[in-house]
Amino acid sequence: MSQGSFRASNWFLARPENESPSNISPDTYYGSIQRYQDMPEFPPLPSDIEQSTHALANFFTPGWKGDGLFSKRGVQIKKVLHQLWEDAHQQFKGHRHFNKSLKISIFNYFFSYANHIPLNCPELSNSQIFWEHIDDKNSPYKKHLETFIDIYTFRGVSVYLYKLKYILGLARAINVPITETILFNPNAFLSRIFPKGSSVEFFCESLQSNQYSWYRPHGQFDGNFLQSCEALIDISINEMMKICTYRPRNPGFALSPLSKKVATKTGDHDIEIIGGLSEGMSSLKFSHSLSHKSFGLFLTDLIINYPKWAEVGVSNGNVRASRLKNETLSVKFVGEFLFSLSQGHWLAQEASLSPTWDSVICPDFHSTEFSYGSFIKICHELHFLSFLVRLACLKKLEPVQFVGRIMRGKYAKSRDLALGQVPLLGPTLESLPPLVYDRIILNLTELPKRNPHYHVITQLQSQGQSLSPHGLIYVFTNQNLFVPSQSDKVEQLLNSYKLEGFFNFEGLKGKGEIADFLYIFSRHLQVTSPGQNNEPLKARKFPCFSFAVTGDLCQFHYFQKVTDEFRHFIKYRPNTLPLYQKELPRFGQFEFHQDAIVDGKLLHSITSPDNVTHPSFFKGLTQASLSLEQIFQIENIDEDAQHFSITDHLLGMKIRPEQRYPFVLIVNLANLENIRLEIVKSDALQAKKELYGEAYFQYYGLIPKLVDLNLNVLKNYFESEIGRQIIQFSLNGGATRIKGKLKGLLVPKSLATRDDIPCDLAQNLSFFKNVKKTADGILELHPDQLRTQIDHFEQQCNSLLVRYPWNVLSSISEVNFILADSYLAIQGGPGYESEHKNVNYQNPLVLVPLLKLQTYPLYPKNPDIFVDFLTSSRDLIHYPMAGRSLGQEKDQHFLEIYSENGPVLRCYGPLSLLKFIHFLLERAIGLPISNILFNLEAPQAQEIEKIFNNMLRVEHEIASSLTKIKGLLNTSFRRLFSPI
Repeated sequence: MSQGSFRASNWFLARPENESPSNISPDTYYGSIQRYQDMPEFPPLPSDIEQSTHALANFFTPGWKGDGLFSKRGVQIKKVLHQLWEDAHQQFKGHRHFNKSLKISIFNYFFSYANHIPLNCPELSNSQIFWEHIDDKNSPYKKHLETFIDIYTFRGVSVYLYKLKYILGLARAINVPITETILFNPNAFLSRIFPKGSSVEFFCESLQSNQYSWYRPHGQFDGNFLQSCEALIDISINEMMKICTYRPRNPGFALSPLSKKVATKTGDHDIEIIGGLSEGMSSLKFSHSLSHKSFGLFLTDLIINYPKWAEVGVSNGNVRASRLKNETLSVKFVGEFLFSLSQGHWLAQEASLSPTWDSVICPDFHSTEFSYGSFIKICHELHFLSFLVRLACLKKLEPVQFVGRIMRGKYAKSRDLALGQVPLLGPTLESLPPLVYDRIILNLTELPKRNPHYHVITQLQSQGQSLSPHGLIYVFTNQNLFVPSQSDKVEQLLNSYKLEGFFNFEGLKGKGEIADFLYIFSRHLQVTSPGQNNEPLKARKFPCFSFAVTGDLCQFHYFQKVTDEFRHFIKYRPNTLPLYQKELPRFGQFEFHQDAIVDGKLLHSITSPDNVTHPSFFKGLTQASLSLEQIFQIENIDEDAQHFSITDHLLGMKIRPEQRYPFVLIVNLANLENIRLEIVKSDALQAKKELYGEAYFQYYGLIPKLVDLNLNVLKNYFESEIGRQIIQFSLNGGATRIKGKLKGLLVPKSLATRDDIPCDLAQNLSFFKNVKKTADGILELHPDQLRTQIDHFEQQCNSLLVRYPWNVLSSISEVNFILADSYLAIQGGPGYESEHKNVNYQNPLVLVPLLKLQTYPLYPKNPDIFVDFLTSSRDLIHYPMAGRSLGQEKDQHFLEIYSENGPVLRCYGPLSLLKFIHFLLERAIGLPISNILFNLEAPQAQEIEKIFNNMLRVEHEIASSLTKIKGLLNTSFRRLFSPI
């Protein structure tokens, strides 16, 4: 066998079989690896090993750095734990020095264990009988008692090690020599460092007398015990948690013979009962996803940065806020997989430890199960103290003062203190009321089969009782709260809590035990504005933020991409952004949009493909849009303020709003469920203010940033279906911060870029090349001709939209404007009935049959017309006609003809005939009234009425064409965001 040295990294260097190994250059290296001189330059290894195509990379887990392996320090602490465990076991067996209160506490702890198994033991009815069975080797409960002793002593030793880790780290930080006296009597050391009644004293449950604080080493240990314990200072939390939650069946571990026997006979059921504190680590309810560092970092951003971004949960503005300048954030963790959540939290905290921190997360892990119980709370509170010592050293602060200040800040947040009720002599641990928390993490992934929705709401309301007034509660659950059948219950929930945002992880494959939904709630503060005093709460619109993550986690460390993108989003994207989407390479996508709750239902839950949050639109919206701020400079209109330039100031001139802003944007907030936008010219500002007022309307000046901007297209976009949806998503949340939301309002990107369209194609888009660009031009078209031209125009627009969107939208908007004007013209104005519709006599349906009718003299004998002279002077009848007008007297219609001196005569008759005569007299202005009266002829009223009814067909076709054009606008805007 070759005696040459071997390096595993030599596998990366290929060598032909016939290559001689003698040509080796000692001064040529790839890193620290020798390489052959005659080999070509080996390409550099990729920075990300997951991108390597070498087969060796398949044997490594991407992102893993060996964190789960025991270090040399960990092996030392593991041995120390075994020694201490044996010592604790012997002390428990010789329980003569246990006082009465401790024995009762241990007896109660056993009953929590018995209830967890469950174990029926009616004979163990009191503490005295329990301790008699402990000493009785023939007790029928001996197996369970021995298992309980193992669990209890193990936990006592674990708590002692966590306390020792804190004390040793503190001693090093304050330059106190570490002696065996400190190890064997840690409480005495703490009483000297934090004297009772001093300014550095603080209250901490884990340092007070509890069911685990009974243990102190009494056995004989060798001289290496101190050196071994010093390894606790630098051991990681990941390794510490593994050591203190895992008991190997080590033959070298000197348990008593009985303990060995029990340990050998312990079944899988018992292993599951003790929650992983024995050999069956695989039976522990553990989540590798929730315990991952990337998920812990995600939680950290949710706890600290998300409330700042969303501008909720600010605690320094409430009554009797913390005197620590928001330095502490008390966080309660509760629910399933608590052990995994704690590990993920600490991995994230240690990975992001920085002296620039302005907030410190003070975690509390609460569990009612015997598997964890108060044990996990006490252990992690002790580790938090160790963590504070490290943070103080990093921030170059005095550790004793810093630890005391943070812990006092944590325990100062109680229900009474939050309401301004402070004890006269200061709070003590005994007198301190229940704590309230700035954040609560509620993990509800294991739901009952019956009525899971009710279970989630009940747990939310129960945990919400310990939430501070301005706090947030994060609910992880696999149950969708906003199902239509439960909308009534959701409305009741929203009376007390407000949904600030939610995350949807349903489309995230490989997420492990991460819940499908995350809901972020705050307390609903019952504050009503003057305009909402009588408004029922259920009729209000509740805005919220919606996030969604989709993709495939083939390796869970890819979740770091979600964490990084979320952090980047809340750091650089304003909360007024209506929509956002980002493709995550080799993973999936991250989505955000503003949402709202109406009648207990989320707006985005509508699965209609016309909804802007539908997957077919979301990607297109983010790629084919720009913000309104990129088109206009949006400014508040303050008529009382004086806008002076330097020249204006010297001349004493004041710039009026209509001179400063060419256009004005009006925000209609009268109906918060249907917010409308309107753009008018600035000279109409005063008229609009008089019409609308300022109670529910806000006005903003617009200064265009683009030259070729078709304002009609923008107006049509605001009135389109998709435009109205985007307005609702962008401007929800009430009448506050409207300007910031307007800046982020999404509009089609095509509005900002004019297309260079060929002349021949531009002619195809010209609907009015053979039609007058007026309402009368439309009214003169035969309905069949109008229909044909509309169909051709629609076909051309659909074919050219994607290539020339600016020109197409401009043409459609022009046609829409003219058709709407013609429809109003044919209606004859507001308030008119169908028989009063205007008639265009150039329309073929009117002109052709009208020319074929027989006419009759208007005077003296016409069966349809009665002429009434209004003057007694016959001379006035020969005066030139100055005008005519239609009118109505009671139920009779008339046509009045007047000269410059006043009315001369009235013609009473059917309205249709009078309208026709009115049209004939249009070109008779200046002719003598007598000549008109004796020479004018008209058809019969009945025949005129039939011809005028043809205008109903024209009206119907115009209305149909207007509907088609509006539909074409909606389709065009939709295609711009989601091209086919």
